[in-house]
Amino acid sequence: MSLGLYISSFYFFQSGKNSCYLGLNTPVQYNDTQYSQAIDFFEAFFAVRRTMETLESEKKLYYIETNPNWRGETEKFSYIAACIHSGNYGIESDIYDATSHERVGSIEKNQAGMVPFFVFVAIPKKETSTEPINKGLILFQSMGIYGAKSITCKMINEFAKDKMNATFHTCNVSPSEFLNAFFDLGTLKRLKLTRNRTSEDNSDQLSGIS
Repeated sequence: MSLGLYISSFYFFQSGKNSCYLGLNTPVQYNDTQYSQAIDFFEAFFAVRRTMETLESEKKLYYIETNPNWRGETEKFSYIAACIHSGNYGIESDIYDATSHERVGSIEKNQAGMVPFFVFVAIPKKETSTEPINKGLILFQSMGIYGAKSITCKMINEFAKDKMNATFHTCNVSPSEFLNAFFDLGTLKRLKLTRNRTSEDNSDQLSGIS
């Protein structure tokens, strides 16, 4: 099964009397909570999810693995990474060997196969007094059709509301911009293209355009 990446920019927006985009490299304080920078916020979020939990509404088991060595910085940006372990339960099924086609076990309704997905957050350092950094980059690993982006972004948003009175937003990064960065670095070794096909069913199209 192929590995993939969901690549998004992100920002925090604090609503209220003085609505504003939060600077990612500046301190934020709300009630008794204070973060010196956004990387500290993500480190705190990852930490509170280190214990496995059952998400009844999502029918998932979920926890986040952290490591002190997964936080650091380069000349141009600060970063932090974590490993999300997630798996669905609720469906009883048999397990078969793909080669021998023999039944080798089963999964009960209250069991889940846990899959690891890495998440990586990067925040640029360069800013001026008139142009503070308020957008960062967040990457979610996927495996085939499986991933943990939606549920994790929902959790981050809830945590941001509670700890910073802010909402968490993501925006898709243009594929051309992302690829150009790799071309400029000279680190892209292989490019695999997939074909998109327009559905013949008009109900699958928006205003007749796919």
